[in-house]
Amino acid sequence: MRVTLPAVISDERSGKAFIQSLEVKGFTVGTHARKILLSEDFRATTGVRYDSVMIGKEDFNTGLPYPPIEFGALLRECVTDELMAKHDVTILLVRHAPVILYDNRPWVLGLCRDGGGKKLAGFSLMGSIIQMPNDRGIAYLVP
Repeated sequence: MRVTLPAVISDERSGKAFIQSLEVKGFTVGTHARKILLSEDFRATTGVRYDSVMIGKEDFNTGLPYPPIEFGALLRECVTDELMAKHDVTILLVRHAPVILYDNRPWVLGLCRDGGGKKLAGFSLMGSIIQMPNDRGIAYLVP
């Protein structure tokens, strides 16, 4: 699977502003996603265009560039649960550089359509991406 995702453009929002914006639009922002967005690793940019693809674990390639954390929040605003369902993806992991949280584990953002959908959550990367369930996709920047 390799699906082109909608391009997104950064707009200088802080992590806190993304949380507020997503919630106003009806999205749920999970506890770990909040921690990632509010982490000192979060960097806001403005006017940066991100072109990306959704790939399956069978296409996993560590050579693709990591997007910044803000890309995950921007993507959640424009990737619909319907687009994910069309490709049998329940969770779309955003493969930004992992953020180490309070539990000393690496975490990344993920778009979720399960459990009511319209959610931005945090996911631990303790396991191998190759071992993840088949209903997961991975969002990468287009090189």
